[in-house]
Amino acid sequence: MSIQDLPVIPEIAVMPVPNGIIELFWTEQRRSVSGGTSDLSFRVGQEVRSQLANELAALCGATEGFRPLGFKFDAPGLLTVTVDEAGRRIGLHVDSWFGAGCTERDHRPNRISVNLGPGTRHLLVVPQSRALWQAAPDKEAAEAVFDFFSTDSVRTCLAVAVPPGHAYVASTEAYVHDASTVGDDRGTLTFTLVGDLAPWSVNPSDWSASEMIENVPGDESHG
Repeated sequence: MSIQDLPVIPEIAVMPVPNGIIELFWTEQRRSVSGGTSDLSFRVGQEVRSQLANELAALCGATEGFRPLGFKFDAPGLLTVTVDEAGRRIGLHVDSWFGAGCTERDHRPNRISVNLGPGTRHLLVVPQSRALWQAAPDKEAAEAVFDFFSTDSVRTCLAVAVPPGHAYVASTEAYVHDASTVGDDRGTLTFTLVGDLAPWSVNPSDWSASEMIENVPGDESHG
């Protein structure tokens, strides 16, 4: 499924991230690394994390009310990546950062997830799932999603590529989704925000980040 096929889901966009934002992260990562194989996500100082969050939020048109969720490294070859508090993979789900119920999910804040590389990951999304909230207004989301997949109806799950240096902006409180690193052999590091975020206009001269990400220090520790 190509990015060009996505107009059927107008609440989801995959966008290249301006080079300056990617460079901000990797410059700090290179400066602070002192060897070893510790998780890349712990090598960035709080000041740079805050700056990264502020610049991403501004790119998405948000100046306040956004919440950084931080960094997460996902190993290669994972069918789905989200785990619960016990470390179990939960598979396709909806986010519930703003409450577990089904009401008002069409109007909840969005999420941006930046793929800092080095690998390519995929956003998994079920297009039909947005309609389920109107059918189950009194249920909690987890129960509604379970019932949604328990019927005999065919459910389509799209796998949308998010290359290094790109981000998705998506209504993950409204659409059943997860991410996958199947087909990748390097792993991916992501940085995520939630808030009233919108896709941005693209200046092609400003987002050539592939060469920078291809030469990630310490990448071999996750290969």
